[in-house]
Amino acid sequence: MTLNLSNALEILQARVNSWGHMESRKHTLLRVYTSKNDFSDLLLIATMDAKFKNGNEATGEFTIRVTFEGDTSVDPKGSLYLIYAVSYSTSAFGISF
Repeated sequence: MTLNLSNALEILQARVNSWGHMESRKHTLLRVYTSKNDFSDLLLIATMDAKFKNGNEATGEFTIRVTFEGDTSVDPKGSLYLIYAVSYSTSAFGISF
C-alpha cells in the first residue's frame, strides 16, 4: 500500500483540529472480550476522561473492535480498527468548531 502524502496531511490536520480543544485526556480500559481462541478478534470497552482548555470536563464510554491477521502469538498484524462512540453536541462542552 502506498501512502498518499496529501491524504496523510489531511488526516494529521483533522487530528489537530479534533484534539486541539483538549488540555488532557485519559483512557481507561474497562473490559476485553474475544470470540477467538487466538485472540485475533477483540472487543474493548473503555472510557475517556477529557479536560478541555476552557475548563470544562467530560467522561464518555466507547467501544473498540480490533482484528489481527497471521499468527497472533508470534507476529500479529492489525487488520481492522473500529471505534464506536456516542457523539454529544459540542455546545455541551462550551466549544465550537
